[in-house]
Amino acid sequence: MTKEEFYANKPFKMVKDAEGLIKPFGPLYRADRDFLTFEFLFFYYFIYDYKIFSQLDNEIRDKILNVFLKKIQYSRPEDFTDFNELAAFYEKRIISFYTIYQNTDKIGKFTDKCAEYINILLSFSENNNAFACHNLYQAEKELRPQIEQDKYTDELKVLLTLSSSPLLINGIDTTEIKKDSSSNNWFSRWFKKSK
Repeated sequence: MTKEEFYANKPFKMVKDAEGLIKPFGPLYRADRDFLTFEFLFFYYFIYDYKIFSQLDNEIRDKILNVFLKKIQYSRPEDFTDFNELAAFYEKRIISFYTIYQNTDKIGKFTDKCAEYINILLSFSENNNAFACHNLYQAEKELRPQIEQDKYTDELKVLLTLSSSPLLINGIDTTEIKKDSSSNNWFSRWFKKSK
């Protein structure tokens, strides 16, 4: 296994582990599992990227991202026939999670807000039988009025907290998220390069 494959596989392993925690839950267990898995991949990729990939140079990070996106495309070829479309979809998600990160000061608030965001996308997707390709602003302004409020939010909060805590504890203060210049710099470098 190459270094790129090793890192790209990690979010998929995290999703598999998380799905083992869903069974005791209520409505979330019966939700659109494909879409839920898809959203978890982006969430875990962000967490993993933020703590691990940020320490790597841009060239290897780009290779890892490409492997990761190709894995998603391979798993859902009917939805993503165009790699560039999928890359744009990814960018909306990752920027949304980064925006949530920047606007929260505690880990609990971060996971709660992420749960609310995923709930909107999941509920809209379920109601309309279509993947919701919306960033955080669009989801809150356009999609939220069309869905059942907080249908899955409480369960998602618990699930995201339980399944991401080990990695979060491994490098992010669990009471305060520090907005240091290095975290902004690596994201800015990646974002500019992705353009």
